[in-house]
Amino acid sequence: MIWITLFHESWKRKQNYIANEWLVRGFQDATTELNEFKHETTIDADTQHQWKVATKDAYLMQMLVGVPVSLLFMTVVIGAQIGLQWINWETGSSHSEDGTNNVPLYLKYLPGVINSILIIVFG
Repeated sequence: MIWITLFHESWKRKQNYIANEWLVRGFQDATTELNEFKHETTIDADTQHQWKVATKDAYLMQMLVGVPVSLLFMTVVIGAQIGLQWINWETGSSHSEDGTNNVPLYLKYLPGVINSILIIVFG
């Protein structure tokens, strides 16, 4: 489960890196302007060309919103795994008198299934 999580995240990072290198991430016609883009217009003194400077700091927004949300989702996934393993351990410690395990088959695979679902949802 850990390997597939790390592989999935590294694959997403590789896709993002390639998309940024090839300049195809969110590609749109360069001549169109987004009406939602909040900016300040400045004029270059030498060329008299207008520049649009974003009023929002994307890096600051990523650090204040993106990182905490990502950490929250990772904590939920890890917490769910710990909780499910604990439940599995608690139910797995009960054996019948003849020495066989009374754990239902679905409880053995439930942690992996829930981890896969959480990764898809939070991905």
